[in-house]
Amino acid sequence: MIGLTLFAVCLFSIGILHTLILSAAQTPDSLPQSDIVIVLGAGLRGDQLSLTLRYRMETALAYLQQHPHLQVIVSGGRGPGETISEAAAMRNFLLEQGIANARIIVEERSTSTYENLLYSRDLLPKNTKKSLIVTSDFHMFRALMLADHLGYEASGLPAPSVDFLNFRHIPREWLAIVKSALFDIR
Repeated sequence: MIGLTLFAVCLFSIGILHTLILSAAQTPDSLPQSDIVIVLGAGLRGDQLSLTLRYRMETALAYLQQHPHLQVIVSGGRGPGETISEAAAMRNFLLEQGIANARIIVEERSTSTYENLLYSRDLLPKNTKKSLIVTSDFHMFRALMLADHLGYEASGLPAPSVDFLNFRHIPREWLAIVKSALFDIR
C-alpha cells in the first residue's frame, strides 16, 4: 500500500511539473516592454552552436532585429568539449548577423542556469527594470523561477526545441526543477 501511495504521489508530482513546463513553454501573444534581453547558453560542439543553442539565438536575433534599441546579455561559460565559451560563440553569431558589438554584453563565467542569471544580474545596465529571458521552451519555467528568486522582473521568450530531443529534455527538466527548488532557491 505504501508503494502504491508513493507511486501515486510521484505520478501526481510529475503531472504538475509537466503542466508547469508546458504552460511556460507557450509563446505569449504579446510580450511586455523589456529593457534588456538575456540569452541563456546551451552547449557548443567545439566552437559551433549546438542545435538547441542555435534555436535560442535565432529567436533572440529576431527579437533584437525588431527592437534595435535593446542590448543583449549572452550568458554561458566554457564546458567540456568546448573550445570557446558559449557566450563568445553567441556573440560571434550575433555579430555575423549584423548586431552591433556595442549592443552585446558577454557573461562567460556561468556553468548552470542559476549562474547564468546570477552573473548576468551583475552585468545589467543601470536603470534596468524588466528583462526578457530567451531560452528553450522546455527550460523556460525553471529559468523564470530562478530569475524571480534572484529579483528579476522578467518575462520569457521561449525558443522552439527539437521535438525528437524532448523525450530526453523533459524528464531531465523535471529533476532539474526539483534540484533548483531544493538547492538554488534558499
